[in-house]
Amino acid sequence: IEIKNEIKEIQRKITEFNKIEKKSINDIENYNKQTEALHNLIVKLRNEEKFKKEICAILKIENKHFFKKEDLFFKFLLDYIEPKLGFDYPTIIYEYPSEMARLSELSEDRLYGKRFELYLFGIEIANGYQELTDYKMQKNNFLQTLRNRKNQAKVRLNMPKRFLKSLKYALPPCSGVALGLERLFMIFENLENLNQTSLFHF
Repeated sequence: IEIKNEIKEIQRKITEFNKIEKKSINDIENYNKQTEALHNLIVKLRNEEKFKKEICAILKIENKHFFKKEDLFFKFLLDYIEPKLGFDYPTIIYEYPSEMARLSELSEDRLYGKRFELYLFGIEIANGYQELTDYKMQKNNFLQTLRNRKNQAKVRLNMPKRFLKSLKYALPPCSGVALGLERLFMIFENLENLNQTSLFHF
């Protein structure tokens, strides 16, 4: 019953999202509060099968056995959240669920990864995180990823041994941010296609 009530709340908020007019700061602040609440509701659904079932219902797609929780999460993010971010001012999404931030250091309660993304006009401009430097945790993450790829019949990848070796011998705490310059130029120059920012055309 509790989960059903939470899902009804998610669906209600999605309906509200579609009605929001981004013409004032008050509208944007209200939207950001709704986004945060929606994110918290989704994170509560820690059970993968329940998560898949409920998110597929929201997305109005059939729940296939080969769907992964991560794939559905990002589809939900791409379809319902990202297109509405960063219109009146830059917007940052942070504290991703730990399953969606496997390369980053985790919060103390291990529910979130120390990762963030910056958005302008519905476009992701930058992505950054605090590097996970725990050798055992990182190795387990890669093993899980390789198992998932095998189960999904994806191209086989090798274990990144050199990277893991650097962690084993004490890689110091580090972090970084990747800025999408082409996306930034596209926005500043009011271009319609990312290819228009390239100096080389193939």
